[in-house]
Amino acid sequence: MNSQARLVIPGAVLQQAIRALERSHADWLACTVERASRQSGEDWLTRGLARGRQLPDPALVVARTPVLPVAFASPTAVLYLRQGEPPRAYLLDSRGQRRPMGLLILAPGLPEVGATVAPAPDAERWSRVAGALGDYAWRRLCRLHYLIVGCGRNGSLIAHALARIGAHRMTLVDPDTTELCNLDGDGFLPDHITRPKADALAESLRAVNPTLEVQALPHSASDYRILPAAREADVLITAVDDDGARWTVAHLSVLYLKPMLDVGTGVLHTESGEPLIGADIRWLVPGECCLLCTGGVANPQQVEVVRQGLYAEQQHRAQRHWQRERLGSLRSLNMMATGLALRTLEDYLAMRLHTSRWLRLVYQDATPQLHELGHGAPNRNCLCAHTGGGDKLLTQPLDSIRQISHSEPWVPNPVVR
Repeated sequence: MNSQARLVIPGAVLQQAIRALERSHADWLACTVERASRQSGEDWLTRGLARGRQLPDPALVVARTPVLPVAFASPTAVLYLRQGEPPRAYLLDSRGQRRPMGLLILAPGLPEVGATVAPAPDAERWSRVAGALGDYAWRRLCRLHYLIVGCGRNGSLIAHALARIGAHRMTLVDPDTTELCNLDGDGFLPDHITRPKADALAESLRAVNPTLEVQALPHSASDYRILPAAREADVLITAVDDDGARWTVAHLSVLYLKPMLDVGTGVLHTESGEPLIGADIRWLVPGECCLLCTGGVANPQQVEVVRQGLYAEQQHRAQRHWQRERLGSLRSLNMMATGLALRTLEDYLAMRLHTSRWLRLVYQDATPQLHELGHGAPNRNCLCAHTGGGDKLLTQPLDSIRQISHSEPWVPNPVVR
């Protein structure tokens, strides 16, 4: 595995830097960055354009010339942009020595320059999906590392779909054990009852795709033991029925510059007695928006439980009963929602979708209605101010962002979960 440093930059920040260079006619400008350690190396996470004339430490220099007219006292990341050529990233030390860096751009296709080459897949087995998606999109889909939080109905459907179209790496996170009512999920068998959901799902995935590297973590999303896997992952997927877990993953998405795919379905009570059936699918790209400026969370009380610690979470899970919160679940609805979620991911990797997306599916009078709600704009009460904060902001007390879960979103809270 490649252990070199990697520069991660949101597409929105890159475009902002290019426009600033064009306006100023300067050869280079500086961006603020933070570092995040990974087992396979170190990520340099781009936060935004630097303010003032003093060079931040650490720093990213976006340059249009290969020769910089200044010397840097500490290691500095450089992103070299030359018209007509692919961008290149490297580390520059105080002696002027260069060391190549990988480069991941959070933009359609999730292009990664200098990445290790994935093993050649079995062309015959995957020929149909590769033909339908296009070679680039399919190979990118295969190479990404997916962290899936929630291994129930939606999570198991997504995991099996990814395994069946060629995904190579996956991490499964769920603190619960398999119960009889979970057998309508994908891949669960009677023998799995009482076993951790993550372990049971991982076993079924390996049977479907023996080449898949899958790690099972039977822990809460807020448990520090999932943090190394979250740093390693390329895409975070939430398929949970708890907004505390959803909120936690949203923080990791923003801090470590990981696109987030959120899927929620529900068959809920209404005042009239008629069931409300629907789903929300959100594809969130850091630098553009976050979970809280794109609908927020429906149950801030569940977020408060997460803040109180793992013991409070365990007590909360032990006391919850799904019948108090919803009428039940429908596999037919789960399949529609996860299908829309995967199509969103596929379209983004194929560069047909160019931005974050929020879809809402609602059944009214037995008629499905699909609405694209767009994505919100960053605001003072959302998570976007923490974009790219990495390990540094992760260690700050949660009290510094206490107001977030109780803020009023720009649009009404999702009606379904």
